[in-house]
Amino acid sequence: MRYDYKNMILGNKRRKKINNEAILQAHLSNVKKLIKKEDWNAIRKYLKILSNEYNFKVAKYCLEHQYYNDLPDLNYFIFPTLSKETKTDINKFYTGSESNQILSYNNTNLPILLRPWNKSRILNNLISINQSNVLSSKKGLHNIYNNYLFPLDLILCGGGNHSQLSALLENEGESFISMIFDIRPLYDKVRFDGNDFISLERNKPIEVILSKTDIALETKYLIGIYFEIGRLLMKHTEYFPNFILENI
Repeated sequence: MRYDYKNMILGNKRRKKINNEAILQAHLSNVKKLIKKEDWNAIRKYLKILSNEYNFKVAKYCLEHQYYNDLPDLNYFIFPTLSKETKTDINKFYTGSESNQILSYNNTNLPILLRPWNKSRILNNLISINQSNVLSSKKGLHNIYNNYLFPLDLILCGGGNHSQLSALLENEGESFISMIFDIRPLYDKVRFDGNDFISLERNKPIEVILSKTDIALETKYLIGIYFEIGRLLMKHTEYFPNFILENI
């Protein structure tokens, strides 16, 4: 029996693409139901399911392999490229670096994507961040760097990945937002179809990542899902924390 490997690979890719589209629609359908009930707390918990699954999966891989060098740098990933390719300005709001200016929040309240890439750092922070040494904005002032994406209600960590991972596991602590990015202008230029970010003007995919590693693709898919959920949420400002709305 002869196998046509080329057609088999194409078939697998096609099934993967269809599956990704179905996954996106499932998440959007779920969030629409929660929006209809105006259950904002349930929506935030829903978003944290997605972010925590990613964080723990990445951390588990790192613990098993020492390092995770293929992890994309989240804050230079996707949105700078979309902004450039669509010639769209993303509004940025610097929230301040002084301890009396920073936007602090309870570490467990907002969805965050972390980049824990070093096994030793994960283990050390599991030990050092505890009930006797709870993470705080003051302690993390010179280590933590978090960018908040509005209206995705998602934080991308650029510093303090390992300490914030441990604080999430401790289910206690305080962190802060360094900058707020208002990406609403992109919604008139781009959509995510489950697999790619599509230019609405050209109706063609925009290449937002150079690496085609599994984790780079998974990260793109996840942020794309958040992007389309954000399209739904931006019509409901009552969902967002006041301290975010006051700074955009």
